[in-house]
Amino acid sequence: MTTVSDLDTPAVTVRLDIMEDNIRRVQAHLAGHGIGNRPHIKTHKIPAIGKLQMQAGAMGITCQKIGEVEVFVDPIGNKPAVVVFGGGHVGRAVVHLAHWLGFRTVIADDRAEYASRESAPEADEHIVCPLGELAQRTRIDAMTYLVLATRGVGIDVEGLPALLDSPAAYIGIIGSRRRWETASAELEGRGVPRAGLERIHSPMGLELNAETPEEIAVSILSEIILVRRGGTGESMRHAPRPKKESRPS
Repeated sequence: MTTVSDLDTPAVTVRLDIMEDNIRRVQAHLAGHGIGNRPHIKTHKIPAIGKLQMQAGAMGITCQKIGEVEVFVDPIGNKPAVVVFGGGHVGRAVVHLAHWLGFRTVIADDRAEYASRESAPEADEHIVCPLGELAQRTRIDAMTYLVLATRGVGIDVEGLPALLDSPAAYIGIIGSRRRWETASAELEGRGVPRAGLERIHSPMGLELNAETPEEIAVSILSEIILVRRGGTGESMRHAPRPKKESRPS
């Protein structure tokens, strides 16, 4: 049995093996509720972790207290990544904003001049490849957000199927509703399952009436943050109640 003694109160000991076992239970609970990848505070009733064996000096008195523990889980691991395919004006703006927000950023394009350090200096990784090879060239996991700022339906139709089986947390495609209707019809005609197409956010972003590349990047990253944090996208505006007028006495 491993114990730790409080330096100020040597008579108090805590069972580390019990604590570690129950912390593992809490971690499993958090992961099972889909909150294992983000910081979270959880009050968890664990009788075993609340049992502190207290020995009052030479008197040998033992007391047990059953309670609950408040756990703050802050996972340490890979940074979430924004992977942008398409290094045009919008793609570069997305990389710039994602970098500022603390994401690991990747820029990829099938044209070398659009995926260079000169064109996107804030990207952590620069890849020159067709869209269909992207999954083979960079890590895509459950903390990856794919932003496809592509040039047209042809590129989407050829390259998208290779990404649909990836564990990416988000797959977004730039363009109008008509463009996505055309692309999805062609993909479905090629045998791509409907369930795979339903993973796609297109047009991607939140409706902000964005016009400039920078505004469009804000729209796209807003949706990514919403997906990542579990937000609603609703305005947080609050209208205070009118102050009651005091009646004359």
